[in-house]
Amino acid sequence: MRLMLEEIAKRLKRIDPAIRTANYAPPQVWASRPYRAKAMARYFNAVLTLLPFEAPFFEKNGLKAHFVGYPVLERGKLIEGGDDFRRRHGIPSNAPLLAVLPGSRRNEIRFILPPFKKTVERLARDVPGLVSVIPTVSNVAKLVRRAALNWPTPVHVVEGEREKFAAFDAADAALAASGTVTSELALAKTPMVVGYRLGKVTYALAHRFLRVPYIVLINLILNREAVPEFIQAKCESNALSDALRPLLAESPARQKQLRDLEEAVRAFGAGGESPSLRAARAVLELARQ
Repeated sequence: MRLMLEEIAKRLKRIDPAIRTANYAPPQVWASRPYRAKAMARYFNAVLTLLPFEAPFFEKNGLKAHFVGYPVLERGKLIEGGDDFRRRHGIPSNAPLLAVLPGSRRNEIRFILPPFKKTVERLARDVPGLVSVIPTVSNVAKLVRRAALNWPTPVHVVEGEREKFAAFDAADAALAASGTVTSELALAKTPMVVGYRLGKVTYALAHRFLRVPYIVLINLILNREAVPEFIQAKCESNALSDALRPLLAESPARQKQLRDLEEAVRAFGAGGESPSLRAARAVLELARQ
């Protein structure tokens, strides 16, 4: 049975969009267009939800839902090698290390990296020996490396998933754009501050449709601002550096966020079967009906 479940789990990871019995990773209509949940109920037998609050939301709108857990949990085993990362890049074991994650799209680099850079400049005045690491991806690597040429601290720009996860394991704290990376940092037990900016017109349009109090998934899961988030005009160096500074030291703020991150990871579904195996079980149950 377990082998069968594992095979189904593998297939779910490359699921065919034509499948209509169960939709793995349903659209996040709860965030901006909740009325679409009722329309989904006319076309789907069930949804497999990734987040704990999604199942009650879809059930309330007449659609059977199974919470299977957040797939990012399956990347947890890849987050390792922090000590080796520091040795490879010549970063002293006692040097405060900040992971800077401005996003993976050109517009994110354009709007988010400048205030992040100024934030690091402010932090460097107060945190002796501060070192930065910027994990990036190939499509924006040139932009990131260009910005890093006059970076205010020693900086290491790295590419590739292995280097990214090793950097997370090595870092003392992170300054990140909103996205899946915040959940990966939670798995790495790396305290963070989140900043995000869009173009003025894009933000004005997007803001009209948002129906959630936070943009960071950890905060949505916990229903409180466990991770400080600074959006649009609030994404500026004074606020970001003030929030980050205590996370780079053994402070009550750091310890509190570490506890909150652990709570969020449990809420993602950690501690049991992998989300893909849970999804496979749900599909088998639906097939028997």
